[in-house]
Amino acid sequence: MATGVSHHISPYGDIEPCPIIQFAKETIDDKESIYDLMTGSEFIKDFRQTAARRHRGCIVLERPDW
Repeated sequence: MATGVSHHISPYGDIEPCPIIQFAKETIDDKESIYDLMTGSEFIKDFRQTAARRHRGCIVLERPDW
């Protein structure tokens, strides 16, 4: 996720940063296309930028305490 190449869609349609980090602000049930939701999401953008500043890739593997 930190490099912008991974996302997870939960069984409920939530667009999450990854399968382990299960929180989301957007869902595929929203009226926008999935591409627009994923590229326009302030939540995903902020999460990606924060993760990239602190990690080289997987937050859970590198810093599970964070």
